[in-house]
Amino acid sequence: MTHFDETIAGPPLPPSDPSPNACQTCGTKLAAKLVNGRCPECLLAPTWVEPKKSSSLDSDIAETMESKSAGSGVDEPTPLELGSKAKSFGNYILLEEIARGGMGVVYRARHQTLGREVALKLILSGQFASDSDIRRFQLEAESAAALDHLGIVPIYEIGEQDGHHFFTMKLIEGGSLADRMTEFQGDIRNFVDLLAKVASSIDYAHRRGILHRDIKPANILLDRQGAPVVTDLGLAKHMQADSDLTGTGAIVGTPAYMPPEQATASKEITTAADVYSLGAILYQALTGRPPHQAESAVATLMQAAKGDIQPPSERNRNVDRVLELICMKCLSRDPDDRYASAGAFAQDLRHWLAGESVSVRAKSFTSIFGDLVTNQLRSAIGAMLFGVLGGISLGLPIYTSFANRFFSNEGARFHIGRLRETLPGVDLRDPWWLYPPSQLFGPIALLGILFCLILGILIQRVVRPKDIRQAVAIGLVAGLLMTIVEFGMYGISANWQTFAVANAGQIETLADAGFAGPKERQEAVEELHQRYPDLRALPDDQKSQTIAQLISTQIMIASPPVAVSCLSGCLIFATVFCLFGTVHAHRLDHTDFHWANRLLRYLEVMLLLFAGGLFAAICVFAFNGMLDDGDHKVPLSLQLLGPLGLCILAVLPGWLHARWYLRWSGYALLYGIVLMA
Repeated sequence: MTHFDETIAGPPLPPSDPSPNACQTCGTKLAAKLVNGRCPECLLAPTWVEPKKSSSLDSDIAETMESKSAGSGVDEPTPLELGSKAKSFGNYILLEEIARGGMGVVYRARHQTLGREVALKLILSGQFASDSDIRRFQLEAESAAALDHLGIVPIYEIGEQDGHHFFTMKLIEGGSLADRMTEFQGDIRNFVDLLAKVASSIDYAHRRGILHRDIKPANILLDRQGAPVVTDLGLAKHMQADSDLTGTGAIVGTPAYMPPEQATASKEITTAADVYSLGAILYQALTGRPPHQAESAVATLMQAAKGDIQPPSERNRNVDRVLELICMKCLSRDPDDRYASAGAFAQDLRHWLAGESVSVRAKSFTSIFGDLVTNQLRSAIGAMLFGVLGGISLGLPIYTSFANRFFSNEGARFHIGRLRETLPGVDLRDPWWLYPPSQLFGPIALLGILFCLILGILIQRVVRPKDIRQAVAIGLVAGLLMTIVEFGMYGISANWQTFAVANAGQIETLADAGFAGPKERQEAVEELHQRYPDLRALPDDQKSQTIAQLISTQIMIASPPVAVSCLSGCLIFATVFCLFGTVHAHRLDHTDFHWANRLLRYLEVMLLLFAGGLFAAICVFAFNGMLDDGDHKVPLSLQLLGPLGLCILAVLPGWLHARWYLRWSGYALLYGIVLMA
């Protein structure tokens, strides 16, 4: 493939008196109206992407092109045909064709007087070239001729011969960078040094008011010494000019290396567009593919317009972290977030080669959160919504269980209905939220756990974080909301459990001491003396006040451990389901595994993490004294550290995408250890 094969050229001037059903650019009648009223051939020239299997849109395009070719009845104009022999062309002998693209054709030629071999470029349409074609062709020659730099191919002559416009330039015989990208991927330092030279050449052109707008490996030639030379300024634009030769709404460039603003035909094309293309070339060297790649030209262009790019490290784990930061800064969707100039990009590349610090820094989580709220409000709202649903899914079953046990069931200790019957004169409220349907507890608990197990997949599929760092940020946002909602439900239930059950016995004893018969009263007082022997030494008038203060103090002292334990449990499960679930689903989504294999691998890890979360939560509750250690010499919290550690070890093979026999061997070993324990 030559270095002209990938260019999407701007359309020529529209024909006069176009038909309503004709292409606005070339006048060809169309079966259906397409984008901007242009036929596919004028809208898009073929990109480097080879279609694998035609989609319906691609089929329509192909049929339209075939009908255009067959129905026109006019042979397309062709440049000079050499045949098998060299052909004279003015002062030049055309030796062979060496490149052909959407706008021009390049020959190896020899100057008859000087004997120097040059590259001679002609307009592809030859004598039939329109005024717009000619002007664009001359602009390419003039742009290159105005630049005197070792890294930009020099122009020798501009002229016309027998109605054929041409210009000659230095013949670069080392091939293009596109031909050697695979070779450079194995020698990234050499490539970075080469790209820094290219960036310096582009910076030179920018400082002289010229944008390239089609930087790609095929337009970077290498001389015999391996030095890079930028060529093909056919889409170049003078920044000082009021307008260029590209029609309104026309898309120029190569989609695989094109920035979003260029893919959407924005008028605001600045030097940042060339910086983006330089970063796209670096991306290809790091990953083996350009940032935008699809099965058709249209799909590739749509990718470029969206500007969503997978970080290089997700395609190649061996990518240098600093180079990735440099690359992703060039590929920022917002032009203002890219390097201020190609020279600044080249400087960072040289600093990296020298082992020095570079200007770009990794985004902090604070800036990522801010980006979610300001620029990606939809993603933030989606994460928050899933977090709330996750909190309800886990908190509602717990709340339902405690509410039924304490208030709703017939044998409930604090049944409000019985109290109202016993004391009808007391204004005792009977709120509806104390009576959730008990028969729904089982289904609610099962559905809640199942929902939380797939919560990471749902967040990944709906919110679609762009990279692993954004997946972490989205997981944290969802986890925060899940913790708040779950803690609101679980905290109420835990307070009922601790305050009511732990202290209800003492309160009943005090009530017996005050209102029971003489015998029961004496037994209640004796029980208090046995429980608190120091009460015997106190005067009778101080005993009631001391007991009231003691019970109140115990309630207040019990409050912080309850709150901390509940909050810790909620954080543990929010981290498991939201954070780890989202990150694991995001990583699996960027693998080549079949969807069923991805789902299996996801559930394996999440079930083990869920088990580990249970052990961790029980450890926290036992450590805070909310669970009885029994008569064991080793505290319960320490006993559970072993199973917790085993769960973490068993998770690692699945998290690291190991093969099935490694993963399942770990699961079998864990199961055997649990059985023996």
